Amino acid sequence: MKETIKMVKTIHRQVSCLIPFTLAYSVFFSVQPFLVVQFMGWIINELYAGREMKKIILMAGVLALTTFFVDLLVTLLVNKIDLCIVELTYKQDLMFAKGAMDMEYSRLESSEVQILLENIRQSRFQRGDSWANEANLIKKWCTGVLTIFMAVVQILKIVFDAVKHARVHVTYIPFVILCLVGILVWISILSAKNGMKHGKNIFLRFSEVAPINRIFGFYRQEIFPNYRYGKDIRIYEEQELIGREFTKSKNAVRDFMEKLGDEEAAFRVKNTILTSLLLLVTYIFVGSLAWYKVIDIGTVVVFVGVITKFLDGISENIQTVAEFGENKKFLQQYMDFIEQSRDSGDGDAVIEQKEEEESRNDIDSLIRDMQNDDFEIEFNHVSYRYPGAKKWALHNISFKIRKGEHIGIVGENGSGKTTCIRLLCRLYRPTSGTITINGIDIQKIPFSEYIDFISAVFQDFVLFSIKLDQNIASSDQADIGKIEQVLDNVGMRERVKAMQNGIRTYMNYDFDNSGVELSGGEAQKIAISKALYKDSPFCIMDEPTSALDPMAEAEIYSKFNTLLSEKTLVFISHRLSSCIFCDRIFVFKDGELCAEGVHKELLRKSEQYQKMWKAQAENYK
Repeated sequence: MKETIKMVKTIHRQVSCLIPFTLAYSVFFSVQPFLVVQFMGWIINELYAGREMKKIILMAGVLALTTFFVDLLVTLLVNKIDLCIVELTYKQDLMFAKGAMDMEYSRLESSEVQILLENIRQSRFQRGDSWANEANLIKKWCTGVLTIFMAVVQILKIVFDAVKHARVHVTYIPFVILCLVGILVWISILSAKNGMKHGKNIFLRFSEVAPINRIFGFYRQEIFPNYRYGKDIRIYEEQELIGREFTKSKNAVRDFMEKLGDEEAAFRVKNTILTSLLLLVTYIFVGSLAWYKVIDIGTVVVFVGVITKFLDGISENIQTVAEFGENKKFLQQYMDFIEQSRDSGDGDAVIEQKEEEESRNDIDSLIRDMQNDDFEIEFNHVSYRYPGAKKWALHNISFKIRKGEHIGIVGENGSGKTTCIRLLCRLYRPTSGTITINGIDIQKIPFSEYIDFISAVFQDFVLFSIKLDQNIASSDQADIGKIEQVLDNVGMRERVKAMQNGIRTYMNYDFDNSGVELSGGEAQKIAISKALYKDSPFCIMDEPTSALDPMAEAEIYSKFNTLLSEKTLVFISHRLSSCIFCDRIFVFKDGELCAEGVHKELLRKSEQYQKMWKAQAENYK
């Protein structure tokens, strides 16, 4: 109950009008059947007593008019509630997306968070949006509670009136009502236990099917509709292979759904038996009252209708409580993800209150130095190990990068180069050791201010399916002249001019049929132009020219020397020839910095560098 109240408060904060509309809907929706039953009872009594037809027609007219207006109000409220639920799901989706974008990167890519995300995706695929479900359950519960309340009031009124007019001794009243309520409560508890057990089984079942659904969803949502897979599928005739794998996962999902259907059927049969028992007890009670002429025929109709609604309300609320418990588990996954995204975002260090003012002054001074290109970066015995890994990705790394230096980082795959870059970008935080700028730990600098200091091109860069100028400027407010300049610097100006909409052309075909899909080399040039546009004092480039041909690569590097001559540059490259222009080269091996120096120096003293140089030189003989 406590968790449900918490969710209600969260929903109210997000969409303040949803709960009031839900309460209003519940009142009118609950009242409607009781009005109909009450009027029907009056009309039957009037007919049975042989009263004037004029009065009966008037009562029927009042019933029709009242029902019409209540129906109209219910319809309007349903429309308002649906709009509110759409707004709620939109806001929660936005919060979820923001949480994913703001979460510390190392945490986001961890297996724990990725499994959590997969479970959230699968539950949404199978059950729909959990927040929309919660809002609908609140509406259902409120309606059920009000239905029970109104039914109890009506039942008590009928029983007391009947006893009064039938001259039944008053001492029998509490006993009769107590027996009836006791039997109904006992059967209701059995039904509730059945519902809760079923809800628990459903949650466990969905956890079991998540791996199967991941495969099924990959084929259905990724492979089949994505044209980027189409070339390989056709050239290598993979249709049969993919079809077999999809059928296998589809059959696994079907078997799961059949088992789930059997469990659902068993649950409903049990529930039907219990509901039938409730109706049996009720009709015996009402029939007894009618047999002994305690109530008249019109009151029998009213009593049966009211008791039926009472039982419906109990059944509905039992089911709703079970569904609340079931939905809470799925919502908790969502809340866990949001909570993780709020914890120490992007690795900002926690600063003690007494040190805060002094530290803030030092950071403000450092940021001014960074903006003026007056800085020195230092790795102090830095080590990093991926969560759950036994082997160090980086171990006891120490070096300095001085203002204006161009540093190359080389090494075999898995030697720790990219991990080093991600630590510099604060996508990871060191397992041990510190990275400092002018002696201040980078973790103490607010991430939003630190990231202004860095431009980066990653090996696995992404161009979003938005307009080209938005991709480069990372904003709707782009400096057109500056964009044209950086495009010229990377040799893409003429290519972009030839596009149908120039720099306003959409990338890819996802949102616009007139979009353009760039080649790997062209896309890499756009990624480089994005870093140049940001114009930060410190540039980091991880294999920035891996997709370029040798002539384009040579042109880019020659421009790097001019464009970035006064900036500090760190870049990773497998092509050692591209490192010759660097002031220093760091050689990584098995997570350690095994050598550093200039090209000629390393050829003399570094066995690892010699080995790599000779292996590449062999290809050009």
